Amino acid sequence: MKTAAVIAECNPFHKGHEYLIRTARERTGADRIIVLLSGNYVQRGIPAVTERHVRAKMAVLGGADLVLAYPTRFATASAEAFAFHAVQILDRIRCADYLVFGSESGNLGELTEAAAFFSEENLQFQNDLQNNLKRGETFARARAEAAGEYGRAVESPNNILAVEYLKALRKTGSEMKPFTVKRFTGENTADEKTSVYSASILRDRIRENPNLRGVEKEIPEVCADILKEDLLAEGTVCEDDLSLLLQDRLLRAETAEELLRYQDVKKEFAASAFRERNRCARFSEFAELMHTKNRTHSSVNRALLHIALGIREERFSEKAYWTQILSFRKDAGDLMHLIKENTSVPVIAKAADADKILSEEALTFFREEMRVCDIYGAIRAGKSGKSFSPEVSKPPVIV
Repeated sequence: MKTAAVIAECNPFHKGHEYLIRTARERTGADRIIVLLSGNYVQRGIPAVTERHVRAKMAVLGGADLVLAYPTRFATASAEAFAFHAVQILDRIRCADYLVFGSESGNLGELTEAAAFFSEENLQFQNDLQNNLKRGETFARARAEAAGEYGRAVESPNNILAVEYLKALRKTGSEMKPFTVKRFTGENTADEKTSVYSASILRDRIRENPNLRGVEKEIPEVCADILKEDLLAEGTVCEDDLSLLLQDRLLRAETAEELLRYQDVKKEFAASAFRERNRCARFSEFAELMHTKNRTHSSVNRALLHIALGIREERFSEKAYWTQILSFRKDAGDLMHLIKENTSVPVIAKAADADKILSEEALTFFREEMRVCDIYGAIRAGKSGKSFSPEVSKPPVIV
């Protein structure tokens, strides 16, 4: 049995994801598809448009056989850390033959050469990068220019992640074979089977119209009713819903150094955030205030998200401690058996049993995940006027 793995946010699951999964199955010959799914918060440093179990179910309906959880502290990390920890989890499950990912390039050879270059990052590259930064270039532009012929590979978001996945495969020594699928948008394809909107535009339109008016064609028909029902019943969550949490943690800090305890918060950023903390009324407005030429919007959002959620920088969180089954196809028993027989990382089927199968360190991070998921659930409950189920009580969704 051949198995392919996909790392995704599915925020929300749309026809582009459906195309990626279908292409992964067709072109690798995979019998089964595993999706490692970001939780209720995503790599841009913002909450997902809907909760993880709903997105997991959509992914299975859209072609996946099994959806596993990617812990928030890694799913909301920088591109390099995001890719490394995701690959590490999939590698330790020891049943994926292929790692499939989208890219603007679609050229695996070109991306592999760039990954080799950035894995080494020679002295000349480092010097050129620092000189470019001193001239006032953004990090992305400074890096691309310093990389010379390899810079083209890191000038677009999916290519950047593709290079990081390939670097992670090298670093972990994984036997998974990389396979890239060229990413299509409405600008370069007329194929109605793929999404014609960028994911960010799609999310904006969904937040404006949770009944999916105007974007129905972007969501696979088999998933649309599930998404619509969830959004109309529970509403969506955005970064500004975390404003009070962010204010509270900023105002509780007695020194800028106290903010350094949170993941992805650097010294200069901590000083700025502490100095301006009285101006933090809304998360999005404060993020804009913190944005500079050398601080991307995403990196600012990630730092502020970790402060708001209380996700601390932990030196001992460098390895994969666990993953969790979110959804699976009921005929995927062969895949579940294969994972059970081969995995070297705990795979949690029932959240309530985590304390029986996880080490003390792993349990620390699992409890953190349940806590930040419950924050998301409490926000939705407050908006809808309904009670919410604690994350630990939610079973995997069987399709």
